Amino acid sequence: MNPDRWLLVQRVFTEAAEAPLAARAAIIAKGCGDDEELRREVEEMLAFDTGGEEVLRQAIGGAVTEAVHGEHSRLIGTVIGSYRIKGVLGYGGMGTVYDAERADDHFKQRVAIKLVQQMAVHPQLRSRLRAERQILANLDHPYIARLIDGGELPNGTPYLVIEYVDGKSIEQYCNDNHLGIHERLQLFEKVCAAVDYAHRNLVVHRDLKPANILVTADGTPKLLDFGIAKLLNPDPAWATVAAVTRVQDRLLTPEHASPEQVLGRTITTASDVYALGALLYHLLCDRSPYALKNSTPLALERAICNEDPPHPSSLFRSVREGAPPAEDGFDPHQAAQLRGVTVAKLRRQLAGDVDEIILKALRKEPEQRYPTAGQLADELRRHRNGEAVIARQGVRRYRIEKFVRRHALPISMVSVLIGSLITFAIFMWLKTQELALQRDAARQEKEWAEQTSAFLANIFDAADPYSTGGKEVTARELLEQAPAASATRRNCSLPKCRRDCWKASATRTTARATRTRRWICWRRRCTSARVPASRTWRWRRPW
Repeated sequence: MNPDRWLLVQRVFTEAAEAPLAARAAIIAKGCGDDEELRREVEEMLAFDTGGEEVLRQAIGGAVTEAVHGEHSRLIGTVIGSYRIKGVLGYGGMGTVYDAERADDHFKQRVAIKLVQQMAVHPQLRSRLRAERQILANLDHPYIARLIDGGELPNGTPYLVIEYVDGKSIEQYCNDNHLGIHERLQLFEKVCAAVDYAHRNLVVHRDLKPANILVTADGTPKLLDFGIAKLLNPDPAWATVAAVTRVQDRLLTPEHASPEQVLGRTITTASDVYALGALLYHLLCDRSPYALKNSTPLALERAICNEDPPHPSSLFRSVREGAPPAEDGFDPHQAAQLRGVTVAKLRRQLAGDVDEIILKALRKEPEQRYPTAGQLADELRRHRNGEAVIARQGVRRYRIEKFVRRHALPISMVSVLIGSLITFAIFMWLKTQELALQRDAARQEKEWAEQTSAFLANIFDAADPYSTGGKEVTARELLEQAPAASATRRNCSLPKCRRDCWKASATRTTARATRTRRWICWRRRCTSARVPASRTWRWRRPW
């Protein structure tokens, strides 16, 4: 099948898979047209996606199960290294796990032996397992199932000897003991401590889920399945191995996988932080962050990459008493009962800090999550102690940034419009201020002119013949009467007019005082010189 043909098949399949069952026939008919081969390929993919896997299992499951059981049962009773296999514990993603015990009589020890059969097909992969086994042997932590031994069978199949853990999955342990939110958080902090220890030793688990965390009877968690972990090894010698194991790197549990795992991108410690957030969501709410009705793997991957999970507290909001479970099987009343509280109290316990802590760990961008599992544990500890949590700092900014990225074009257009309106408003305000200044200046000039005219009119009113008894008044006398118009000067309301009036009055008063002083000085000189009165006119007067 050429690439263009495959893209067409994938497009029609995606549209049909996401549509209701009743509408699929019309979508297939529209997308395939008269191409019967294309229709057949799409229908086969849909059949496998919605139930083909179960049909295949029913058809050949018995034979496969018998063959697999027979293959692994033949190893029971055999000795691998220093241990004798007693039975099969289960089948993991990378092989089979056996129950075993010491084969010698030196001391008794029960262990779990894991045969990683898929790794035997490539010598470079066996080399990688040896290096990984050495690092895992150094993971000595009370909450990690310890790697005891390892080696290879005569046929080249690698095996790992791991500490045997007699316990329940963390989800079953919490529900069976009806642990409350506080106790679940304390237990989860221990899991975070184990993951943080592994990260500090350059190991990423990649498959953190309830089934891989067992809790013993005394409440001690044990982290399992580090045998398929990824090494954070910067050595270029691993480049070839990384290319060969690219498909194996996508071994994951979709409900707890991070967006970068789903997309096949680089996996870092942030991927485990995301998985821890999904695990905490499950422990506190009794459901996965992305519980979709009749979800297909493709729909689940799209939800993980593109949709934000609901707030944990929102799952218990507006729940009626006696209401049936949701379509995805989630029952809020049962979840609250398993935690020993009512639905309302459980909602209050989750609202606020716990909501934001979980959602921060589940953010799409790895750099937006908690940098380490230890910081996630510290955050939960601060919440339990009633201290301020980091997750609620900048939450509003983060949500705004997400909203802006989702609606970049409309927000850009609205921003340009708002900017234009603000610019226009500022321009109109400046023009209004300019016009107001011009108006006030014109008004002041007008009032100053009117008051100046009134001032002069008051001066000349003093020269009225009726008020002077018919005496003729000269211009000098009019000017000398200017101080009499002080009332008018006091009535001047404008500063400029008042200043000009007082300035003119002061000038005239000063001139009269100067002439008076000069006259007195001249008379004194005439008297001291004993000049006859008839000759005083010959003396030069000082004015």
